[in-house]
Order: sequence, then structure tokens, then C-alpha cells
Amino acid sequence: MPINLTSESALDTSKDSIVIRLNTFTLEGGRVLDVTGFAPANIQAGHIVIREIATGTYKPNPISGTAFSALPEGYAYAGIVVASVDKVTQGGGVAVMTQGVVNTKAMPYTMTTAIEGAVKTALNQIYFTFDNQ
Repeated sequence: MPINLTSESALDTSKDSIVIRLNTFTLEGGRVLDVTGFAPANIQAGHIVIREIATGTYKPNPISGTAFSALPEGYAYAGIVVASVDKVTQGGGVAVMTQGVVNTKAMPYTMTTAIEGAVKTALNQIYFTFDNQ
């Protein structure tokens, strides 16, 4: 599907290979994310994915300003988006990494100290690191 590079919502993939340093395992077949209430036009590589426990529905983690919001009640952390996608088409599905290495400084939103520990505990097969430069 062609990407409209003149649109305000043009897909920026420039950090995809920087944020996902190593992808060793993804959820088989990817997941189509429920984007209800998710304002950005795109879902960027490095975005945290959550899963509703009762229904199994996958969603991008909510955001507030420049940071990931707290995990909503009834949800669990599921993984990290591997490659940036348009939120409407999602290319038929989003690759969700469950094992690998993520550069936290290149993530599209910051993990506050309030959620960082819970994310790292839940996604314990993902090593979160960053450059000290």
C-alpha cells in the first residue's frame, strides 16, 4: 500500500531500526490493534502493546503527552511494536515483539518510573537498554 508522504500523518520509520535493536521472537501472525481512543495517526516502533484480559483484545498502550500512561485496569502488558504502521490500515497487522532488545531512549514515548518496573517485569524476555551518549 503506498504511503502518502505529503500528508500530515506521513509514516515516519526513521527510528524503527534504532528502537528495536534485536527482535528474536514475535507473536505469531502479528495482531490487529484496537485503536479506539488512540489519537496519533501512526503507531510507532517501540510502542508498548497491551492486552485486555477478559477479551484478548490487543491495543496500543494509552499515552499522555510525551509519556506512556499507566496500565488500564483489566489489561496486561503484551509486547512491543516492531515496525511503525499507519493506525488505520496497520498493514493487516502489527508485529508484536515478546523477546529481544529495545532502546528506551528511542521509544516514541517515555516510560515513567511509575510504569517502568511493571513493564520490565511483565515483559521479562525483553531487555530494555539505551546508549549513554
